[in-house]
Amino acid sequence: MQVNWSRFISSLTYYEIATNVPPVAGVYMLYEELSDGSLKCIYVGETVNLVIALFEHLSEFEENKRIKNCVSHYTCGFRFAMVSDRRIREGMVNFIIQACELKMNKSFPNVLPIKVNLPGIDEIE
Repeated sequence: MQVNWSRFISSLTYYEIATNVPPVAGVYMLYEELSDGSLKCIYVGETVNLVIALFEHLSEFEENKRIKNCVSHYTCGFRFAMVSDRRIREGMVNFIIQACELKMNKSFPNVLPIKVNLPGIDEIE
């Protein structure tokens, strides 16, 4: 399945979310900048409202310590794709978890992975 990923947004901040992300359903990928300057996808999520989901990662109540650390040091970027169908979003997430070997994510049970185009690191501006 081919989806249209947003451009890479290099800072997960309230400002960047508010100015670049529509309040619609979709899938998002969070990236951490490593010490050598390279980027690694660390988390994928799906939601009925991209803005709210991304804002929640900035909250003091964020439970994921790696995301919280990433956000607090401004080394966390993201990109998203607008996808309205919940089952497609869940299948995409399951595929991305496998493809990117994400350890922090939990797969959706009883949902087959849906293969999607993954944005390449070379596409990051």
